[in-house]
Amino acid sequence: MDSKPIDGYIYYFHSENTDDKNNYFSSISTLNSISEKINTIKIYSNKIISISSKNQILQWEQDKDKDKDKDINLILGEKPTYLFPKIKFKSISLSKSVTLGLDINGNVLVWGQSSEGVLGLGFDISKVENPTILEDLKNIIQISSSDHHAIAVNSEGVAYSWGTGKYGELGLERSIYSSVP
Repeated sequence: MDSKPIDGYIYYFHSENTDDKNNYFSSISTLNSISEKINTIKIYSNKIISISSKNQILQWEQDKDKDKDKDINLILGEKPTYLFPKIKFKSISLSKSVTLGLDINGNVLVWGQSSEGVLGLGFDISKVENPTILEDLKNIIQISSSDHHAIAVNSEGVAYSWGTGKYGELGLERSIYSSVP
């Protein structure tokens, strides 16, 4: 591998694999086994999700067959999975069990599982497997989520929040729970 990184590619290292204990970065490898470059990357626990230069979501997950006995937080399979190839994404945000996506048209899409309202789809829905548009949110330019709440900001600077927030995280007076934005 060249010593100079190539823009748009993902590099990682495991100190356990290095020959030079004084230089952990000697074990740098690339995750890219694809021809596309990466524009955005989000890491949560043992999952990496990124957006490619073609606005496609790619996901690398922990390779459960590798190093089962080692205590390593992130051992990834080399080949990513393309998620939802018909949707063009601009931004993503991860939490433990919910993913928010912002498409190129300013729509917020959500998928995953949450009993705390982080899906933003109301009291009755706690799990969705395919990206579902949050219909009340239009012209969104920024999204962010955590394990307990999420927020979106539109092009006029209006912020929308949902989920739970015991300490004012939702920015809602006298409310600690909202299952919709």
